[in-house]
This record gives sequence, C-alpha cells and structure tokens, in this order.
Amino acid sequence: LHMCRLRSLAHVKLNQAEADIVRIDLSLNYFVDLPDLSPCAGALRSLDLGLNQLASLGDNSSERLRLPHLRFLSLARNRLDDLPATALSTCTHLVELDLSGNRLYKLDGVSCLSNLVVLNVKGNELE
Repeated sequence: LHMCRLRSLAHVKLNQAEADIVRIDLSLNYFVDLPDLSPCAGALRSLDLGLNQLASLGDNSSERLRLPHLRFLSLARNRLDDLPATALSTCTHLVELDLSGNRLYKLDGVSCLSNLVVLNVKGNELE
C-alpha cells in the first residue's frame, strides 16, 4: 500500500489470511491520522508510516498503536511536533524507531520503550 495516495484504511477490509501480515508499508500516502491496524495486531512486526502528513499521534494513539509484537516503526518525515508519553506505551517489543525529519521538540514517548536499540531523531527540533 506504499505510495497509493491513501488518506485512510476505512475501505480496506482485512480477511483472516491478511490478519497474519508481518510487515506493512504505508509510506508515501496522505494519512493525517493513524490508521486502525488492530486486525493485524497479533502478527505485525514492521510498520512504515513515513512520508505521510501525521501532525499528531492523537489522544487515542495508544489504542491505534496497540501492536504488542511490533519491532520496527517508522514515522519519519511527517509533521510530528510531540511524542506523548503514552503514544507508544503498548509497543513493548519495539527495537527500532525512526522519527527523523519531523518537528519534534521533545520525546516523552520513548521512555517506556525498554527494548529500544535504535532511535533515529535526525532533522528534528530537539533541544
């Protein structure tokens, strides 16, 4: 679903076989809100949401990102200016997080990621 000009996944219906997807590339689309990927939550290991138009992860981000087996997440080159403390709290197995090329000025949301090995924050407005 890379570079498909998507704004949401509302019209995409996942059947049981697709619920076993381990990698989803939603980069180069027009998402302004996090898509609901709960049907894939049990298997998803890698999610690329880079190059979209996400300005905020929103108040329900911990619900939308309830992906307990996720190991890689890219939110690179969006419009994020904040990473709330609870935003990634359900991504307990996250090993690599790419937040490069955003407008982040603080990173409260990474303190709960005890398995994080790689954190890319290049091109942000961190102090």
